[in-house]
Amino acid sequence: MSVGAIAIGAGVASADLTQADWLNPGDGLLTRDSESGLLWLDWTYTANRSCNDVAGNLTSEFAGFRYATEDEIRTLYAHAGAVTIPDINGSDPANIPALQLLMSLVGATFNDGAEAIYDLPGNASQNPSSNPDWGGPGPYHMGTAFNASFGQIAPRWINFDDNATQPWMGHALVMIPAPGSMALIALGALAAVRRRR
Repeated sequence: MSVGAIAIGAGVASADLTQADWLNPGDGLLTRDSESGLLWLDWTYTANRSCNDVAGNLTSEFAGFRYATEDEIRTLYAHAGAVTIPDINGSDPANIPALQLLMSLVGATFNDGAEAIYDLPGNASQNPSSNPDWGGPGPYHMGTAFNASFGQIAPRWINFDDNATQPWMGHALVMIPAPGSMALIALGALAAVRRRR
């Protein structure tokens, strides 16, 4: 589906975040942030794929997407309604409703939350040897994680090697829609509201 054909689905939504379709009507594979203007691909869609795999498909399978930045990750948590966003990793029960909403939008890569790689240029701010899952010589790419069961947010603490794959690790890909597609998104949202009445 082209960017211009993206439409809002009738799924879950917050003041800033709404579900949208990408490849097929009703697939709900995108989360639209109305304040930032970004479209987020579901983290579950790219689970168990390496950085080399996903990055190598940014001009084909994922054309129009790019890796999110740390600031964009933090903004996504804030727009979902997170009360506390730590620097690296922390928990706050007040975050639970926001993280439950976010999990219903970007998907759950494990039972109570999700993890995703972002910031493709890599950031080896932690010692890779401290976690055997990281493996390999690098370079490493920053990731994020949240756990909705106890309000944990880790904006920047998971680094993964170029070729690492994990079933519980997706990729945080974002797209800035073309101006013409914004009108289609608004029309789709209006249609979804009318269907609910």
